[in-house]
Amino acid sequence: MIFGLPLNFANMAGLFALLSIIPLIILYLLRPKPQVIKIPSVMFLFNAEKEKKRFSTIRRFIKDPLFLIQLLVLILLAIAVAEPFVLAADDASCGHTVIVLDASASMQADGRFDKAIAEADKFLSKKNTVILAENIPVVILRESPRQTASEALSQIIPRAGEADLSSAILLATKYLGEGGRIVVISDFSYFIGDNPEVVAGIARGSGIDVQLVPVSGGRENLGIVDGWFDGADYNTMIHNYNEEDKTITFTVTTNNKDVLTKTRTISPQSSEPFVIQHLPEGKTTISLTPGDDFLVDNTAHIIVPSTLKKKVLHVSDGESPSLVALHLFEPAVKTDQVSPDSLGACEFSDYGIVILTKVSPVDGLTDYVKSGGVLVVLASGNLKNGDLLPVTLRGIANRTTLNILSENPLTENLDSNTEITRHLAASARQGAIVLVEAGDESPMVAYWNIGRGRVIYLGFAEPGESPYDPLNPEVWNSFHATPTYPLFWQDLIEWSAGSIDINEFNLRAGTVKQYPTPVTIKTPTSNITTGTVLFDEVGFYTMPQGEVAVNLYSKDESNIAETMNLTITETSIRYAPGITETAKELDKYLIAAGILFILLELYYLRWRGEL
Repeated sequence: MIFGLPLNFANMAGLFALLSIIPLIILYLLRPKPQVIKIPSVMFLFNAEKEKKRFSTIRRFIKDPLFLIQLLVLILLAIAVAEPFVLAADDASCGHTVIVLDASASMQADGRFDKAIAEADKFLSKKNTVILAENIPVVILRESPRQTASEALSQIIPRAGEADLSSAILLATKYLGEGGRIVVISDFSYFIGDNPEVVAGIARGSGIDVQLVPVSGGRENLGIVDGWFDGADYNTMIHNYNEEDKTITFTVTTNNKDVLTKTRTISPQSSEPFVIQHLPEGKTTISLTPGDDFLVDNTAHIIVPSTLKKKVLHVSDGESPSLVALHLFEPAVKTDQVSPDSLGACEFSDYGIVILTKVSPVDGLTDYVKSGGVLVVLASGNLKNGDLLPVTLRGIANRTTLNILSENPLTENLDSNTEITRHLAASARQGAIVLVEAGDESPMVAYWNIGRGRVIYLGFAEPGESPYDPLNPEVWNSFHATPTYPLFWQDLIEWSAGSIDINEFNLRAGTVKQYPTPVTIKTPTSNITTGTVLFDEVGFYTMPQGEVAVNLYSKDESNIAETMNLTITETSIRYAPGITETAKELDKYLIAAGILFILLELYYLRWRGEL
């Protein structure tokens, strides 16, 4: 018995190691005995010791400290080989509880998140890990004591994305290892990923105690469930989740000024569209009144950056394919067309990009490029050599192939199998960077920097009339007929002058962006420095590239009346962890004690002068 607990052995055969005691005893018995010399003057003492000699060997063993130390070492190590252990009562969680807390937007409905925090506090044990279930699991703290975990829970605020409960549960199992306890607290109204009940069952099969704890709150809601741009207009969709008609007031505020107010009645369980025409630049907020049990989707945030809109000057005659492609990006890209004859009279400083299709650069473009402008020159039979071109032209060549030399935004939507029937033979000038070349090593896409600006040479000539006629001698290539042709021009504009995709500035909650190095970001509630940004709050963020608007826009997440039907077993909550018998191994303690006695033996031998 050890502290009232029965002693058990995992390796009973190891007890045979106790037989090592026998050789030790034999060695001590066979030690040479000292020679006895009788001296007449002390003979009377020998008669008094005769009775004691019968047990002198046993007494010598008992009084010899070295023998006792060696005997204890052998006994301790022999018992350690048998792997002794005792069965002690312990909680089923092994003292480690992982709280998986649903931090999705629906948890903000009428006090649900506060109830979840209160429930989580009841489950805390001596060691706790807290994981927020969002679009991706977020670990708040690991293996912390009860007091620290309780303080951390009190500081958590609800988020505005969706919850992947299954991924959070799987992550919790990795932190626990074998055994332990996982507590999942959620309203179970909506989740992404696998069914949490199924994943919880898998964890239980691994010996982990998993409890699903539901919380509830208000169920009335009418909110903005979607929003998107259609040219210069912005479309929204409002859904009524209630069982009766709801009358709402729709207010649009742009740059702190109310620009639109409408009142409309929406039928139960139905959606109504609202359109804001010609949304101006700046910040716009859409709000619905009166409020309800779920306020997150009663407001939408929109931003149209002033830096988004680009002005392009296209020098050409007629509707060339590149001009048609650029018109697809309106209103983000405003393209003005002028004829080659009017090129000398243009005010280039009004444009961020100037595109020349069938004309050579004029003198006025040199200052334009040096001051920060971007000049794009397309190959043509009329193109002549000039100081601005990054290539030296040698004349017209016939059919060739394409070779993409390096990765660049300009090559992402360029197919190396594009048919080239004619092209300009050329060579790169010193300082030019060639991204794509022909089979005869003539540059097909090249650029160089001049001053603060850039000149881009494209060896894909614009076709004249009948651009899709393969027998037309003016059609030098098939690039303009490929489905990625408009995307190529979008890549060129964004690489040269910045993004034109307004959706990059208007995100849905739960979006994740990564940066090569940590950046400082201002969220709607705080300032953070990180390399991976999870947009889990609604409102305006200040990013390195400018401000970004984030909205929930999830019809399923806004449906706070929907709830997953948990089984009776799932809803049976146990705040106290279960009790189980846990094997407490003793062999490491015995080995440590044996080593201490070996050290004591060495010290004793040194004290006697034998070392």
